[in-house]
Amino acid sequence: MTETIRGSNELPGNVLDFIPDLKPEAGQIETATRNVIGASVSKKGQYLERNMKLFEIIRGRLTWEMAGDLGELSAEDERQRDALVWEIVSGMALDNSDDAAKAVLSVDAEFIKETVRKLHRGVGKAVLGSGILLNLAIEQEGYKSAVYGCDTTAEFIRRSPELFGIAPSTVVFRAKIGGSFRYHHRLLLDGTGNEAGLTLDEIVSRHLSKLAFLQDAVAVVGPERALKAFKEKSFKAFVELAKAGKRNVSRGSTEKAQNAATNQKASPPAIEGICPAALGCRRILLGGGRPYLLASKYPEALPVAIAALEKRYAATNNATRSRSGEIVFDVLDPLGNIAEYWSTANFFEIVDRIRSGLSLVGPARRTIGVLLVRLKDEPFFKRSWKAKYSSFAAFALAELGIGEELRDYLRVGRNLIAFPTILAGLDGVNTDMVFYNLRHLKAAMLTHKMNVRLVRAKLVSMTTRDFAVFAKHADYDEKLASGKLSRSDEDKFLSYVSQINVHIDQGRTVEVVEVYTDSEVNALLNALRTEEARIAAERDTSKVDDRQKMVASAA
Repeated sequence: MTETIRGSNELPGNVLDFIPDLKPEAGQIETATRNVIGASVSKKGQYLERNMKLFEIIRGRLTWEMAGDLGELSAEDERQRDALVWEIVSGMALDNSDDAAKAVLSVDAEFIKETVRKLHRGVGKAVLGSGILLNLAIEQEGYKSAVYGCDTTAEFIRRSPELFGIAPSTVVFRAKIGGSFRYHHRLLLDGTGNEAGLTLDEIVSRHLSKLAFLQDAVAVVGPERALKAFKEKSFKAFVELAKAGKRNVSRGSTEKAQNAATNQKASPPAIEGICPAALGCRRILLGGGRPYLLASKYPEALPVAIAALEKRYAATNNATRSRSGEIVFDVLDPLGNIAEYWSTANFFEIVDRIRSGLSLVGPARRTIGVLLVRLKDEPFFKRSWKAKYSSFAAFALAELGIGEELRDYLRVGRNLIAFPTILAGLDGVNTDMVFYNLRHLKAAMLTHKMNVRLVRAKLVSMTTRDFAVFAKHADYDEKLASGKLSRSDEDKFLSYVSQINVHIDQGRTVEVVEVYTDSEVNALLNALRTEEARIAAERDTSKVDDRQKMVASAA
């Protein structure tokens, strides 16, 4: 047994069954922790399977033997336990609050469940809060300021990954949730007729996704019946009810749509040997964006110009914000008090609240995922919920208030347990997009042969749609090149390719930037021209100096 926990490959199939009999020597847990958590990421492919079993043994050893009665632990045992908890929490970038950290290794099912409920309520309130603010931002069109440079709602939504770290499709869904709550909060909280209202905690914990369809349900069956269905029906049944009034589509219009789809011409095949700049154009066009080709005979001028543009907009942002007044929200709870921002007109406050709030709940969501996996998969907990519920989904809904999002939580939790160091020390992980990207982490690691450096970079830089494709295809660039564009976008793409070829033929280096307004293009060009002039002057001075040195040496 002792050799097993030190790292033998001879492990039984169910590693938790023999845990209660384990009596490791002093320092053994710490050694195994280093083997599991602290191993070199470059060896991930070699040690992954063996060490994840060790990880389960260590965690199981602590939950069965140590976590039950903390009074029986020696000072050394407590030190080793706390070190292991910290390694797990920091390696997985989990919530490091006391309860959340303890729950990661606890064997107390009620304590774990209460921790999940608490974290889930916080996440739900943040999601609802961000939805209300997004709905306000869209209605008030505050994004049309010079700072954010979006002329239309579509541009604002498309730019949401940059502004908030939220995928455009999620922004649309969240804004619907927020709008429903804004317009029907009195119905939801106070009730109507014979239907009693709900508390805010009940709404955010158990019914959040249904909010996106509440307005449709009210229009179809009226407020009282809609509220009753909202409280009693499953998400799927409620959506069916809400959509029932939208099915009167004429046969003629359906046939017209089918004929249009049949007659649509296929996109031309991918271009052979497509260059990175062209790939960048195609990626932006596929996302509905506007590519801009930044070209120069001085390659070192390009990143300087792009950085100057970002600095300029940051300065404009700060100046405008200073004129619009101080931000007064609590930075430690930016989305907590929903009542205080029903009608805020400060777009900068909206952006900051959403960014800050979702950043704070990022670790909580990952912790929920890990704890749910423990409750679902570990035999000790399985026996408890299986005795009462037909499925874990039924248990999660009844006991934890977690419904439609359960599958996402479980996928993220399993991937974090499988790759416990993947997020360690990585910046920018607390966005919505990274959470949903983590669903595809295992596929990405296997597809790209455990290339940890590559996957870590893509996790925080790609949209969820792109990361899902990246996770499935080792030839991601080729897949991107063959993505289907509309006919007009395909024409634009071919035009960009022609321009890129012209620039290359003329000895210029080309970078692709996604732009949103003409003023942004002008600022980018001005920054580039300034840097090019500086480099040219510097080189001319250097040439003069060289000629003077040659003359002096000849004399």
